[in-house]
Amino acid sequence: MSAPAPSRRTVDLVVGAVLVVVGAVIASIAVFGGSTAPDPEPSRPPTSQPSEPTTEPTPNECCVLYDHECQTGGNGSFDETPQPCTPPGGGGSTSGNRTEHHMQPVVLQAIDAWEQHWSETQDAAVDALKTAFPRLHDCPRYVGCDDIRLEYEEDGHGGGRVCVDNEGRANVEFGQVPNEVIARAIDEVQFPYLDDADGSLSDAPPGTYVYECETSAAQFEFTLGSRGHGQVVISFATIPDAAAVLDALARASDEDAT
Repeated sequence: MSAPAPSRRTVDLVVGAVLVVVGAVIASIAVFGGSTAPDPEPSRPPTSQPSEPTTEPTPNECCVLYDHECQTGGNGSFDETPQPCTPPGGGGSTSGNRTEHHMQPVVLQAIDAWEQHWSETQDAAVDALKTAFPRLHDCPRYVGCDDIRLEYEEDGHGGGRVCVDNEGRANVEFGQVPNEVIARAIDEVQFPYLDDADGSLSDAPPGTYVYECETSAAQFEFTLGSRGHGQVVISFATIPDAAAVLDALARASDEDAT
Protein backbone atom coordinates (compact mmCIF):
# COMPACT_ATOMS: atom_id res chain seq x y z
CA MET A 1 0.00 0.00 0.00
CA SER A 2 1.53 3.33 -1.09
CA ALA A 3 2.25 6.21 1.34
CA PRO A 4 -0.11 9.09 1.20
CA ALA A 5 1.10 12.14 -0.85
CA PRO A 6 2.24 15.12 1.27
CA SER A 7 -0.22 17.83 1.52
CA ARG A 8 0.36 21.22 -0.17
CA ARG A 9 0.70 22.87 3.24
CA THR A 10 3.54 20.55 4.19
CA VAL A 11 5.42 21.33 0.96
CA ASP A 12 5.10 25.06 1.49
CA LEU A 13 6.52 24.77 5.01
CA VAL A 14 9.57 22.81 3.80
CA VAL A 15 10.32 25.30 1.00
CA GLY A 16 10.01 28.19 3.41
CA ALA A 17 12.45 26.60 5.86
CA VAL A 18 15.01 26.03 3.09
CA LEU A 19 14.74 29.65 1.96
CA VAL A 20 15.30 30.86 5.53
CA VAL A 21 18.48 28.76 5.88
CA VAL A 22 19.88 29.98 2.54
CA GLY A 23 19.17 33.59 3.44
CA ALA A 24 20.99 33.22 6.73
CA VAL A 25 24.07 31.78 5.03
CA ILE A 26 24.17 34.62 2.46
CA ALA A 27 23.80 37.22 5.22
CA SER A 28 26.71 35.76 7.22
CA ILE A 29 28.95 35.82 4.15
CA ALA A 30 28.07 39.47 3.46
CA VAL A 31 28.80 40.52 7.06
CA PHE A 32 32.00 38.56 7.81
CA GLY A 33 33.43 38.23 4.27
CA GLY A 34 34.22 34.61 4.67
CA SER A 35 37.83 35.33 5.68
CA THR A 36 39.42 34.15 8.87
CA ALA A 37 42.51 36.41 8.56
CA PRO A 38 42.71 39.11 11.22
CA ASP A 39 42.22 42.69 10.11
CA PRO A 40 45.45 44.71 9.68
CA GLU A 41 46.30 47.10 12.45
CA PRO A 42 45.64 50.73 11.62
CA SER A 43 48.78 52.55 10.52
CA ARG A 44 50.23 55.04 12.92
CA PRO A 45 50.74 58.60 11.70
CA PRO A 46 54.40 59.34 10.96
CA THR A 47 56.19 61.28 13.61
CA SER A 48 58.39 64.11 12.37
CA GLN A 49 62.02 63.76 13.36
CA PRO A 50 64.38 66.74 13.35
CA SER A 51 66.75 66.55 10.39
CA GLU A 52 70.39 66.05 11.23
CA PRO A 53 72.76 68.81 10.16
CA THR A 54 74.69 67.96 7.02
CA THR A 55 78.32 67.06 7.45
CA GLU A 56 79.26 67.80 3.80
CA PRO A 57 81.85 70.60 3.86
CA THR A 58 81.45 73.61 1.64
CA PRO A 59 83.73 73.11 -1.39
CA ASN A 60 86.47 75.59 -2.02
CA GLU A 61 85.73 77.35 -5.32
CA CYS A 62 89.31 78.49 -5.79
CA CYS A 63 92.31 76.71 -7.29
CA VAL A 64 90.57 75.30 -10.37
CA LEU A 65 93.32 73.24 -12.01
CA TYR A 66 96.59 75.15 -11.74
CA ASP A 67 96.79 78.71 -10.50
CA HIS A 68 100.24 79.91 -9.50
CA GLU A 69 99.12 82.66 -7.12
CA CYS A 70 96.57 80.41 -5.48
CA GLN A 71 98.87 77.43 -5.14
CA THR A 72 101.60 79.52 -3.55
CA GLY A 73 99.31 81.56 -1.36
CA GLY A 74 99.99 84.71 -3.35
CA ASN A 75 103.53 85.07 -2.03
CA GLY A 76 105.32 83.49 -5.00
CA SER A 77 107.10 80.91 -2.81
CA PHE A 78 106.62 77.18 -2.77
CA ASP A 79 105.88 76.35 0.87
CA GLU A 80 105.67 72.82 2.16
CA THR A 81 102.28 73.61 3.72
CA PRO A 82 99.47 74.10 1.19
CA GLN A 83 98.04 77.61 1.34
CA PRO A 84 94.26 78.08 1.62
CA CYS A 85 92.57 80.03 -1.14
CA THR A 86 90.46 83.08 -0.61
CA PRO A 87 86.87 82.34 -1.68
CA PRO A 88 85.37 84.70 -4.25
CA GLY A 89 83.95 87.74 -2.46
CA GLY A 90 84.99 86.31 0.87
CA GLY A 91 87.01 89.29 2.00
CA GLY A 92 90.05 87.14 2.69
CA SER A 93 88.40 84.72 5.10
CA THR A 94 88.81 80.99 4.56
CA SER A 95 86.79 79.75 7.53
CA GLY A 96 84.30 77.05 6.68
CA ASN A 97 86.04 76.12 3.45
CA ARG A 98 87.63 72.81 2.69
CA THR A 99 91.26 72.88 1.63
CA GLU A 100 91.46 71.42 -1.87
CA HIS A 101 94.18 69.05 -2.97
CA HIS A 102 97.34 70.98 -3.82
CA MET A 103 100.13 69.86 -6.07
CA GLN A 104 103.44 68.80 -4.61
CA PRO A 105 106.06 71.53 -4.31
CA VAL A 106 108.32 69.73 -6.76
CA VAL A 107 105.51 69.81 -9.35
CA LEU A 108 104.95 73.51 -8.77
CA GLN A 109 108.65 74.14 -9.23
CA ALA A 110 108.63 72.19 -12.50
CA ILE A 111 105.66 74.22 -13.77
CA ASP A 112 107.37 77.45 -12.75
CA ALA A 113 110.47 76.39 -14.69
CA TRP A 114 108.28 75.61 -17.72
CA GLU A 115 106.63 79.03 -17.52
CA GLN A 116 109.98 80.74 -17.41
CA HIS A 117 111.18 78.70 -20.37
CA TRP A 118 107.99 79.47 -22.32
CA SER A 119 108.39 83.18 -21.63
CA GLU A 120 111.96 83.00 -22.92
CA THR A 121 110.73 81.11 -26.00
CA GLN A 122 108.18 83.83 -26.77
CA ASP A 123 110.85 86.50 -26.37
CA ALA A 124 113.08 84.58 -28.76
CA ALA A 125 110.22 84.30 -31.27
CA VAL A 126 109.63 88.06 -31.17
CA ASP A 127 113.36 88.69 -31.60
CA ALA A 128 113.47 86.38 -34.63
CA LEU A 129 110.50 88.10 -36.30
CA LYS A 130 111.82 91.61 -35.63
CA THR A 131 115.23 90.61 -36.93
CA ALA A 132 113.67 89.24 -40.11
CA PHE A 133 111.57 92.38 -40.61
CA PRO A 134 113.30 95.30 -38.81
CA ARG A 135 110.41 97.71 -39.48
CA LEU A 136 108.33 95.93 -36.82
CA HIS A 137 107.99 97.52 -33.40
CA ASP A 138 106.30 96.48 -30.18
CA CYS A 139 102.65 97.32 -29.70
CA PRO A 140 100.41 97.08 -26.59
CA ARG A 141 98.28 93.98 -26.38
CA TYR A 142 94.54 94.11 -26.78
CA VAL A 143 92.50 93.90 -23.59
CA GLY A 144 91.70 90.25 -22.87
CA CYS A 145 94.11 88.99 -25.55
CA ASP A 146 97.39 87.27 -24.76
CA ASP A 147 98.81 87.55 -28.28
CA ILE A 148 102.06 89.47 -28.62
CA ARG A 149 101.62 92.20 -31.23
CA LEU A 150 104.15 93.85 -33.51
CA GLU A 151 103.22 96.52 -36.04
CA TYR A 152 104.72 98.66 -38.77
CA GLU A 153 103.61 101.37 -41.15
CA GLU A 154 105.83 103.10 -43.67
CA ASP A 155 105.02 105.23 -46.69
CA GLY A 156 105.56 103.31 -49.86
CA HIS A 157 106.10 100.02 -48.03
CA GLY A 158 102.65 99.35 -46.63
CA GLY A 159 101.75 98.53 -43.08
CA GLY A 160 100.27 95.87 -40.85
CA ARG A 161 100.88 93.68 -37.87
CA VAL A 162 102.43 90.40 -36.74
CA CYS A 163 101.00 88.49 -33.78
CA VAL A 164 102.48 85.62 -31.80
CA ASP A 165 99.66 83.60 -30.24
CA ASN A 166 99.69 81.53 -27.05
CA GLU A 167 100.64 78.44 -29.06
CA GLY A 168 103.79 80.06 -30.38
CA ARG A 169 102.47 80.52 -33.92
CA ALA A 170 102.77 83.67 -36.02
CA ASN A 171 99.93 85.46 -37.81
CA VAL A 172 100.76 88.18 -40.32
CA GLU A 173 98.50 90.79 -41.95
CA PHE A 174 100.22 93.28 -44.24
CA GLY A 175 98.42 95.63 -46.62
CA GLN A 176 99.29 98.19 -49.27
CA VAL A 177 102.48 96.30 -50.11
CA PRO A 178 103.72 96.92 -53.68
CA ASN A 179 102.94 93.99 -55.98
CA GLU A 180 106.57 93.89 -57.16
CA VAL A 181 107.78 93.44 -53.57
CA ILE A 182 105.34 90.60 -52.90
CA ALA A 183 106.11 88.81 -56.16
CA ARG A 184 109.89 89.11 -55.78
CA ALA A 185 109.84 87.90 -52.17
CA ILE A 186 107.55 84.93 -52.79
CA ASP A 187 109.46 83.84 -55.86
CA GLU A 188 112.56 83.76 -53.71
CA VAL A 189 110.95 81.71 -50.94
CA GLN A 190 109.90 79.12 -53.55
CA PHE A 191 106.81 77.56 -52.05
CA PRO A 192 106.08 74.02 -53.29
CA TYR A 193 103.01 75.41 -55.06
CA LEU A 194 100.62 78.34 -55.08
CA ASP A 195 96.99 77.79 -56.00
CA ASP A 196 96.06 79.43 -59.32
CA ALA A 197 99.65 80.44 -60.04
CA ASP A 198 101.37 79.16 -63.15
CA GLY A 199 105.05 79.62 -62.44
CA SER A 200 106.51 82.89 -61.12
CA LEU A 201 104.35 85.45 -59.35
CA SER A 202 106.30 88.14 -61.16
CA ASP A 203 104.47 87.05 -64.31
CA ALA A 204 101.11 86.42 -62.65
CA PRO A 205 98.09 88.69 -63.14
CA PRO A 206 96.33 90.35 -60.19
CA GLY A 207 94.67 87.81 -57.96
CA THR A 208 95.04 85.80 -54.76
CA TYR A 209 97.52 82.92 -54.54
CA VAL A 210 97.48 80.51 -51.62
CA TYR A 211 99.74 77.84 -50.17
CA GLU A 212 98.48 75.55 -47.40
CA CYS A 213 101.08 73.55 -45.51
CA GLU A 214 99.76 70.09 -44.66
CA THR A 215 102.53 69.51 -42.15
CA SER A 216 102.06 72.60 -39.97
CA ALA A 217 98.45 73.51 -40.93
CA ALA A 218 99.66 77.02 -41.76
CA GLN A 219 98.19 79.05 -44.60
CA PHE A 220 100.02 81.61 -46.73
CA GLU A 221 97.91 83.96 -48.84
CA PHE A 222 99.36 86.54 -51.23
CA THR A 223 97.18 88.99 -53.13
CA LEU A 224 98.41 91.06 -56.05
CA GLY A 225 96.13 94.06 -56.28
CA SER A 226 94.75 95.49 -59.49
CA ARG A 227 96.07 98.93 -58.55
CA GLY A 228 99.66 97.93 -57.92
CA HIS A 229 99.46 97.15 -54.19
CA GLY A 230 98.50 93.92 -52.52
CA GLN A 231 98.26 91.99 -49.27
CA VAL A 232 100.18 89.34 -47.37
CA VAL A 233 98.19 87.22 -44.94
CA ILE A 234 99.82 84.37 -43.02
CA SER A 235 97.86 82.26 -40.54
CA PHE A 236 99.14 79.90 -37.83
CA ALA A 237 102.67 79.69 -39.23
CA THR A 238 105.65 78.37 -37.32
CA ILE A 239 108.13 81.05 -36.34
CA PRO A 240 110.84 79.84 -38.79
CA ASP A 241 108.38 79.81 -41.72
CA ALA A 242 106.99 83.24 -40.89
CA ALA A 243 110.49 84.65 -40.42
CA ALA A 244 111.55 83.30 -43.82
CA VAL A 245 108.70 85.14 -45.57
CA LEU A 246 109.26 88.32 -43.58
CA ASP A 247 112.96 88.30 -44.36
CA ALA A 248 112.26 87.94 -48.08
CA LEU A 249 109.71 90.76 -47.93
CA ALA A 250 112.12 93.04 -46.08
CA ARG A 251 114.93 92.50 -48.57
CA ALA A 252 112.60 92.88 -51.56
CA SER A 253 111.26 96.09 -50.06
CA ASP A 254 114.77 97.45 -49.54
CA GLU A 255 115.64 96.65 -53.15
CA ASP A 256 112.48 98.35 -54.33
CA ALA A 257 113.38 101.50 -52.40
CA THR A 258 116.85 101.86 -54.00
